[in-house]
Amino acid sequence: MTTEPLSTWSRILGLEMSPSGTGPRHLGDSDAESRAVLGGDAVCPLTDMGAIHAAGPDAISFVHGQITNDVASLDDVHGIVAAYCNAQGRMLALFRVLRSDDGLLLLTRRELIPGLIKRLGLFVLRAKVTLMDASSRFVAIGLTGPRAADTLAPWGLTPALEPDGAIHRQGSHIVRLSGTTPRYLLWTEIDRAQETWRALQAHAKPVGLDAWRLLDIRTGTPSVYPQTREAWVPQMVNLQLLNGISFSKGCYPGQEIIARLHYRGQLKRRMSRITLQGGGIPSPGDEIRTLDGAEAGQIVDAVAGPEGGAEALAVLRIECEAKHLTVGKSRARVVELPREGHAGSAGTVR
Repeated sequence: MTTEPLSTWSRILGLEMSPSGTGPRHLGDSDAESRAVLGGDAVCPLTDMGAIHAAGPDAISFVHGQITNDVASLDDVHGIVAAYCNAQGRMLALFRVLRSDDGLLLLTRRELIPGLIKRLGLFVLRAKVTLMDASSRFVAIGLTGPRAADTLAPWGLTPALEPDGAIHRQGSHIVRLSGTTPRYLLWTEIDRAQETWRALQAHAKPVGLDAWRLLDIRTGTPSVYPQTREAWVPQMVNLQLLNGISFSKGCYPGQEIIARLHYRGQLKRRMSRITLQGGGIPSPGDEIRTLDGAEAGQIVDAVAGPEGGAEALAVLRIECEAKHLTVGKSRARVVELPREGHAGSAGTVR
């Protein structure tokens, strides 16, 4: 695993970075950071994010045949979300895919990248494509808040207004994320990291990863961690609501199973937002049970809630959504169910 971006963040932030790439969960005051992302302008070093660079004449066609979304139609002013699945349709990773000057960038969790490159490499065969870990060339930064677009404007960067809109300029990629409050992912060259960070933190409060994950949870944006690899098919984490599945493209690993769930309506689990009280903060993959001990689902992601307890995304059996639930010693309840439409636009329905 490359450590150069972690060393860069350690130098910029003056904080010790974990060798695993997880980075700081908060930058000093977790409660203040949660308030900042929910009601103000905030900027976050996304130290847990890296990227695979797919380059070469066949890069687009190769990646198109491996993931759930339509890469062949991707242009320079949009990004897409997509899953990479095994033959049984279970997710190995989630990607945010962007066009680059000479191919594609597949942004994902840093710790997954070595295994993903190895697995994807098995299918290259005669395709003219090179897969490289690009994490040492870039750093990822999250920016959110009502004035986020104004913060970027002095650099001559006019970010997109609609989710998944993207621009590529001055050594940076910027993509609009889901949510009613403007939220952006910046993927910028490592040589510009310190300059970029200083400019952004002059207008937005620096926050740690937990505050950013709280926004992911509130907007229904899932992650795949090492402990949840091959746990779910994409529809179980509502990837169709993030426009992350194309049902009209050609074959890819797991496509038959994913299409069958879509066309036959056989989905028995889906992702909801839950709150927890009592106990600690659960980890991805932790089991959720009903009060009588029956298996009900698993945690997708969880962080401390700004008003105590924890907030989480959970894949639940649909018949368990109305039941009293437990995660270890914590009591859990569903507070938001998925709706048709783009994630982050739905109001609380339960």
